[in-house]
Amino acid sequence: MANPDSEIYTIITGAGIHTTYSCSVGIHPIRDVDTVVTHKAVFIVMSGEDSPIDYMDGSGNGFRRRRVQVVVRSAPDEYQAGQTLTYVVRDVLHLATISGKVGCRVFSGPWLIEKDNQDRYIWSMNVEIWEVS
Repeated sequence: MANPDSEIYTIITGAGIHTTYSCSVGIHPIRDVDTVVTHKAVFIVMSGEDSPIDYMDGSGNGFRRRRVQVVVRSAPDEYQAGQTLTYVVRDVLHLATISGKVGCRVFSGPWLIEKDNQDRYIWSMNVEIWEVS
């Protein structure tokens, strides 16, 4: 079973968002700019999962809901471009097809979180992936 954060990363990079919008995409909490991370960036972090929800037939099978937080950061003073990137990421992820999974959906957000001390805007959204356990 692949990690949900890796699956979200694959969906985003598979859609070419990192090249189309000249941003970095990574599986890690928000980081400052370095040789890998640009100002305009998408951060992906596994944020939790529920215990399996067993079917009532006694088979031991059921569903599991796993959650991933996706954070989008704009380049300095680029609110509109950052907002566009945020909604493109949302649209790519919402109801995306993941092989072997029941479903994928953005269940909250995106929400504008803050403007940081470098004048970059930060949005957050939460994605859940349903799978048979």
